[in-house]
Amino acid sequence: MESKINVNSAVGNTSFSPRIAFDRNASFRLLFERSPEAMLLLDGTVFIDCNPAAVALLGCTSKEEVFSLHPYDISPERQPDGRNSIAKARELIATALQQGSAQFEWVHRRLDGSLIPVEVVLTAIPLGEKQILHVVLRDITERLQAEAILYQRECQLQNHRDHLDELVHARTAQLEAANARLHHEIAERKATEQALCRTRDELSLLLDIQRAITSRLDPETILQMVADAALRLTDADVSFIALQDEDVLEAVVYAGALDWNPCGYQLPRASSMAGQALDTGIPFMIHNVCSGACACSELVEQIGARSVIAVPLQSVVGGNGIIFVAKIQENALTPDDERVLSMLASGAAIALENAELYTQAQQTAVLEERQRLTRELHDAVTQTLFSANLIADVLPRLWERDPVIGRQRLGEVRQLTRSALAEMRLLLTELRPDTLPNVRLSDLLGQLAEATAGRACLAFTTTLEDNYDLPAEVRITFYHIAQEALRNITKHARAQKGSIFLQTAATSATLRIGDDGRGFDLQRVPADRLGIKIMRERAKAIGAAFEITSQPGAGTEVCVTWET
Repeated sequence: MESKINVNSAVGNTSFSPRIAFDRNASFRLLFERSPEAMLLLDGTVFIDCNPAAVALLGCTSKEEVFSLHPYDISPERQPDGRNSIAKARELIATALQQGSAQFEWVHRRLDGSLIPVEVVLTAIPLGEKQILHVVLRDITERLQAEAILYQRECQLQNHRDHLDELVHARTAQLEAANARLHHEIAERKATEQALCRTRDELSLLLDIQRAITSRLDPETILQMVADAALRLTDADVSFIALQDEDVLEAVVYAGALDWNPCGYQLPRASSMAGQALDTGIPFMIHNVCSGACACSELVEQIGARSVIAVPLQSVVGGNGIIFVAKIQENALTPDDERVLSMLASGAAIALENAELYTQAQQTAVLEERQRLTRELHDAVTQTLFSANLIADVLPRLWERDPVIGRQRLGEVRQLTRSALAEMRLLLTELRPDTLPNVRLSDLLGQLAEATAGRACLAFTTTLEDNYDLPAEVRITFYHIAQEALRNITKHARAQKGSIFLQTAATSATLRIGDDGRGFDLQRVPADRLGIKIMRERAKAIGAAFEITSQPGAGTEVCVTWET
């Protein structure tokens, strides 16, 4: 246990710490630092990074000032719904870690004590064996003010309507004149309500689409969903996305019903209006292609479109491109369609960046796993085989001089090779994660005991009563806890004997791992010591009880008890 603590502490001072790992990612850093939205990285309850927009939003003067704050320091005691900020924040953070993301409204407190309403988007990002949260804060003060104004106007409108009803009853003599005015006002009111309903439905649909897009981590799937969404939001006849490839824009995904598939078609960036939109970052819309045919590309003519909108898709890590929609009818697309497509492009850019970051995180995890296996091979198998080889080299001469000693050394070679074989079996099992849940726990523990006995020259006693098939997550958790405990015995206990006890029942299981080594004072070891903390957290994850018993000079015992 202490070995794992020291190794992880050393990693924390090198390039494997989360903050430095993200600093190496130039693409993410550029997006992170230049984003106008406030972004922070949260590891548990510690801010490990933030961008300048976050520093400004929280009323701080530097990143260091943000890092000195606890997440709960920047919230009032209670949120507008009356809930305690700390309890509610813990619940939302847990939801984001479990489901991958969470989006909600929050009230933050700036450093000067002033309050600011924000929309928060939490995105869980795997990093090695743990997850951190990517936090996006958007100031929604203006939106809330607009909603308040809208609510006030709706109240005024309702009051006006009530007043009109009173006039109808009070002024029956003026009914004819009042009716004409009333019909006109009702028509206007209905038009306004219909416009509000359309806007509300449109925004709700756009939000659902963006949530679906940002939940995907495959760039090709994201692009296809964006093309489908663009077709649906604008009711266009065709939509496609063209991505920049050097000096051209190549259509990569397509949605619609045409005899001609535009995928693979290339637009010259320098001479096309799509290229100009990408260079300037400004969408363009043509109501009648025939009146401006000289400005349109051959692609528009192939589609047979008359109304066209092209919106830039600009992503720092996901590449640049164009979202293109077209309709056969003239004047069929509106500025509202252009506005909706612009919002869709912003969400698509974030989704592409998230997908790229997820891919990079996966690659980092694979690299770390390879390095761990390399260390295991070096620390266990390689050294064991090296020792066996040394004994085997001198064994013939020892046998000639003293057969008794020769037989003893031959037994040592046999024990070392059995230990190396057990280590290799365990490593091969771990290299195939799909097989690990299917191996009986008693077999895994037996191989661990045999490998540890040969490596540390220990006499191991194993009592493995594995009569019931435990859930896969319980077996894997017990295996990893045993692995950590035996590693501690090998490196730190200085023990002569060790023991593994396993007993399973239909609804419970008990695992005990003990040694007769030097032990330690539990009162002088921090409860959050990394090795102990990892075993305790593994047990907690499956609802098991975890206990360590140890005294200086009296050995150590680790006990894990699981019940349904």
